Amino acid sequence: MKIVAAISTIFSIVAFFLASPNASCEGELKHFQIQSKIPGNSRKTALSVYLPGDYNTSGAPYPVLYLIHGGSGNDLTFLGGGYRGEMSDANASVIVDRLVQEGRIKPLIVVCPDVSSASEEYLSRDIVSYVDETFRTIPNRESRAIAGHSQGGFDSLNAILAHPEVFSIAGGFSSSGLESLRARLGKLLKDHNQKSNPIRFWLYAGTNDIGMTQQSRDFAKALKESGLPIEYTEDDGDHTSKVAQRLGECIEYFANFLKW
Repeated sequence: MKIVAAISTIFSIVAFFLASPNASCEGELKHFQIQSKIPGNSRKTALSVYLPGDYNTSGAPYPVLYLIHGGSGNDLTFLGGGYRGEMSDANASVIVDRLVQEGRIKPLIVVCPDVSSASEEYLSRDIVSYVDETFRTIPNRESRAIAGHSQGGFDSLNAILAHPEVFSIAGGFSSSGLESLRARLGKLLKDHNQKSNPIRFWLYAGTNDIGMTQQSRDFAKALKESGLPIEYTEDDGDHTSKVAQRLGECIEYFANFLKW
């Protein structure tokens, strides 16, 4: 009887996980080359895309998170590539799989383009349009988020300020260049209507990231004084050491506001 009961228990556990929406298989990575549509721009961009585990079976559309690397990175930086041995633990595919399996977020698509100092026009036009045309996305601003590290943090924050009709939420990890962006903040927000196109921000800086911390503090303060929602986090990290931990927190925060 004990053996029968044990077998019954095992089958019950297996059946539970098979039936559970959070027990889907791991997501899949795909890699592409895209051509710019901007006149006079002949550049090609490598694009790595994480598709959630149930993408091929659900038939459902998904929100999209765009992750933008720093100056010496590429499309694999946020997918375990890091920067020459640093930040390789900031693997968005592993982090998203874990958060989905734990039931902390719903499945979403993650897009990692190989861009450096990308213009907001290129990010919001070429890359977003390609992703919406190629994958089952929810093609509206309420279902798009963008975040980046270092120069990619600047690019992400600049993109949402320049194109709030494209993105609804943005994040920055140890972002560079925020002094110049803060100086332009008033002009960028001059015609912005927070009621019709609400935007919000998530920022992180490590106190051992010399030169970046104060910029992040000042930029977060400027956003708050402008009446924009801002979640700001600090710890004792340097430029790369705790980005992986904060990436999971950022994705969870975004998931509270993205629309599925």
